Amino acid sequence: MSVTLNNVSLIHIGGNRALHNISLQLKVGERVAIIGPSGAGKTSLLRILTTSLRPTSGEITLLGQNPWRLKRKALRSLRARIGAIHQAPP
Repeated sequence: MSVTLNNVSLIHIGGNRALHNISLQLKVGERVAIIGPSGAGKTSLLRILTTSLRPTSGEITLLGQNPWRLKRKALRSLRARIGAIHQAPP
């Protein structure tokens, strides 16, 4: 899966900043580990990558598309192509 984040930030309701100006590019076939202490924003980043959360600012491209510029049907189709395996069942 190809992913590009350009200056992505996320501020939760209440003003808690989870991410600040994150930029990264992942190409097809790359493997990535996201590590960091509790509260570092790992889960928030993953939720943005799966389109469960919309970033407060910045741009995201998943599989060549900006999910937040898609119509509902196209967004559902994109989400169907993204998989996430949880460490423990929710």
